[in-house]
Amino acid sequence: DLNRAGIENLEFLDPETAIKNIVAEIRSECDIIIVLCDFPARLARQLGVKITGIDVIISSRDLFPKTQLNRSGSAYVLGVSRKGTRITTLDLVLTADDSLTCWFHSKLLDDDVKGHPTIDRIVKAYKDSRRSAAFDTLSSE
Repeated sequence: DLNRAGIENLEFLDPETAIKNIVAEIRSECDIIIVLCDFPARLARQLGVKITGIDVIISSRDLFPKTQLNRSGSAYVLGVSRKGTRITTLDLVLTADDSLTCWFHSKLLDDDVKGHPTIDRIVKAYKDSRRSAAFDTLSSE
């Protein structure tokens, strides 16, 4: 997906290896580790099971916001959007030593925040980059 985003000359590790390494490195210094990602739901849940030490995994790919948080392994796995169509803010509240509650506030980009200058600029830049990528693909064929 990084190629789709137009990021070039970037070196990156396998996500599972990279996350496992960084969690091991920082766990002793953190109260809570939250992984922000754009992974499919299946992969986000697998990370929670495979990598101990992650408290929360928040994905923007295909997990809908919900207040009932489910665990996958040691991590709570939740989503903030589906296909990048929402702007979501969330409040995570530690209600007990082993319990987390979440409140979501989300707005659909196309409906609820239409006309907001910052959102319009972000959406336009994204659409322009998609058109440009599609044009580049056609031009190279």
